[in-house]
Amino acid sequence: MNYEEFADLKTLPNSPYPLMKGYLLEDGSKFILEPAFYTQLLRFFDRYPEHIADILKEMKATVKKNKQVIFCSDYENCPINDKSYVLRELIDITDALKLFVDDISRGSDYGD
Repeated sequence: MNYEEFADLKTLPNSPYPLMKGYLLEDGSKFILEPAFYTQLLRFFDRYPEHIADILKEMKATVKKNKQVIFCSDYENCPINDKSYVLRELIDITDALKLFVDDISRGSDYGD
């Protein structure tokens, strides 16, 4: 993945998590993108392209507010256990923007 949405930002030098992309904002705050989060983000962008700019702006605002953020797909299963970072899921970003999306991807209730 090329993470083109964040091409305007400096990459996090000497990241302790080489399999995850990290970025620095101009104020020195930083964030790391878990690959599964990025996949969720791209799927959201495919479905709701009119909200791309809003989502990216809210992500940056979240990072500026918290200084160190890991954007992960699941709080309870984040591959990074670093207490100096705040964990945020995509739903945290979309809820802050009042973009409520129903999760209709769950399995069927019909089973034997």
